[in-house]
Amino acid sequence: MKKISFLFAALATTIGFTSCDESKDEHPVLTQHEGVIVENFLNVPEMSNTSVELTSDNQAQTLHMTCSQPSYGYAATVRYNVEVSFSEDFATPVAEGLPASLTLGSSFYDCSEINPTYGEIATAMCDMLGLKNEKQVPTGYYDIYARLTANIEQANGANVVPNTTYQSNVVKLTRANCAYLAIIVPGQPTGIYLRGGFDAGWAALPEYEFLTTDVSGVYAIESCSIGEGIEFKVADANWAAINYGYNGTDIEFGKPYELTGPDNPGNLKMPKAFTGRVQLTVAGGKYVLLLDAAEPETPGLPSGIYLRGDMNGWGTDTEFKTTEFKNIWIVENVTIAEGESFKVADATWGAINYGGGEEPFELDKTYTLTLGGGNITCTEAFTGNVKLQLQGGAYKLTLITI
Repeated sequence: MKKISFLFAALATTIGFTSCDESKDEHPVLTQHEGVIVENFLNVPEMSNTSVELTSDNQAQTLHMTCSQPSYGYAATVRYNVEVSFSEDFATPVAEGLPASLTLGSSFYDCSEINPTYGEIATAMCDMLGLKNEKQVPTGYYDIYARLTANIEQANGANVVPNTTYQSNVVKLTRANCAYLAIIVPGQPTGIYLRGGFDAGWAALPEYEFLTTDVSGVYAIESCSIGEGIEFKVADANWAAINYGYNGTDIEFGKPYELTGPDNPGNLKMPKAFTGRVQLTVAGGKYVLLLDAAEPETPGLPSGIYLRGDMNGWGTDTEFKTTEFKNIWIVENVTIAEGESFKVADATWGAINYGGGEEPFELDKTYTLTLGGGNITCTEAFTGNVKLQLQGGAYKLTLITI
């Protein structure tokens, strides 16, 4: 089983534990201060020098830590948050552009029960390493450092009292091996496809592959078109473990549809022409499909977005027009010679100025544009329609040969 494992050791000397439940003075006075005071109040974890393994199966388990209350002058209601980092100074990231430290999501109020979950720690490790997919998971080990931030919480629980921030000493968590992807990265391929009669060979096509969303177990094709009467299924690339389809009832747009499978179920059939978002939810062994039709639009209206390039002197005479669906535009009967370059932009090269990135450009394949990207070069002569769509927050271009 893939796992994260680490061995706990103390960076600071053990300090005595002071109860948070001591009786308040008859006239308590809160000691406030400017800025952040660093004070030794985090104790050595009970599990020091004990190997702890974090796996996808034990995310709810916790790391038990204790502390004493900082010098507030009386036993106050204190909110404690755990911060972790790969650097002892909490300021040096693993690589440029990555967070140097992260504060875990849970807050704690009992000095004797500072219990961050294994899942929270694993997620922070993956975020600080900048992981995007399983292939990037490293095999090496990392030292991790942890400290507490303490604040007095206001009576309503919504905010903290100003000038009450303390930062603890640092505890070192050694031999941390991040060996599984403990985060949800949206927009990643899943290996699950809509496969059907929209392709003669029922192939696993990239434009019909479900991508991850920001919700675990929920995948989506942000925009696709399937004609009326077309048959299809939900399957992996090999028709193997995933092969789901017809359950005996007809599909309706906007309503969840529980698929039958994986033992070679019947084909689904599109009740009418569809363009929109397709969502697949996988939970408890069930596969549920939701067809969310795109919002309608009046076709043929100007968009203020242009295809600008060598073929038209980089002018604005080739304007995308609206289609029947919102956020999908088209320019018809475009000719681009081999070697000519182009971009997608507004009239002033302002907010909309999109070009190419690292992804290779090909005719008849959907291409994700890059804001401020370079010129896109047509690798072969093209005559056809050019489709532009705003999908999942990204502009995507397809040169459709006719």
